[in-house]
Amino acid sequence: MHTILWSPVAMDTRSRHRVEKEVLTLEEVAEYLRLSKKTVYKMARSGELPAFKAGNHWRLKRPELDEWIRRRTRVGAAS
Repeated sequence: MHTILWSPVAMDTRSRHRVEKEVLTLEEVAEYLRLSKKTVYKMARSGELPAFKAGNHWRLKRPELDEWIRRRTRVGAAS
């Protein structure tokens, strides 16, 4: 029995998984923000969210979304 320490297929799968988490769908953003998909769609379409279109689908880069959240979070704000 041989143990494979490195596999291009395994590396490629991990790379795809990392990219998939880097770029989010509206459904993933809605779940992340705990908003409805319809609300997130309206926010993306209006330009309120840092979204872009890939074909006919809206996408958001997670670091940009996290920065958007950070800018809107008030330090010391009551919950």
